[in-house]
Amino acid sequence: MPNSGRKERERTRHRQEILAAAENVFVRKGFFNTTMSEIALAAEFGMGTIYQYFSSKEELYTTLILEKAEAIMDVLTLATRKSSDPVDKIKDMITEQMKIFEESKGFIRLMAAEFDSPTSPEETRSQLRSGVQSTYQRFLEANEKIFLEGIRLGVFRNFPPRKMAVALQGIINGFVNEWVRSGFQESLSGNTDFIIKIFLDSVEIPPDQKKK
Repeated sequence: MPNSGRKERERTRHRQEILAAAENVFVRKGFFNTTMSEIALAAEFGMGTIYQYFSSKEELYTTLILEKAEAIMDVLTLATRKSSDPVDKIKDMITEQMKIFEESKGFIRLMAAEFDSPTSPEETRSQLRSGVQSTYQRFLEANEKIFLEGIRLGVFRNFPPRKMAVALQGIINGFVNEWVRSGFQESLSGNTDFIIKIFLDSVEIPPDQKKK
């Protein structure tokens, strides 16, 4: 029924508006210091409406983190589909990852401050760790497939593809952690070319040695 479809679209829109408002408040005040009434005020909804979508602050917070992590992974996965060349896939993925992390500064700050914070309930932290780890493992698997393809085509060295995926994310995570620690003082994406160079210099087969 047309009416039903319109209501569902409205419900989806309201849910996204609540999550967006919650993100802004959580980033500004942190999980522990945020109240559901502040989120309702920021979203311009009544408390009753907020509770129709989320049963608690913990559920809202967990949903926000996990859905945002999924959305970032989807964007990064799409970035690897711009080219058929495995080397370009990795370059595009690194470029997009640094860019999206920089654009999501508030979200990165929120995760860094609250993910293992003792002020967050243990059940919430456990749920987050499990959910984010699951998303991360699927992202590593996607990277692993690119490296496997590159090995098959003779453009990457015959290193274990899983370890190459882990090594690349380790380098990126190191730069992100330093960026957070420094208080976001420099451009994160400004490190993109350096990361691409030091990583590909280690795993890419030199042009004159590649299979013809």
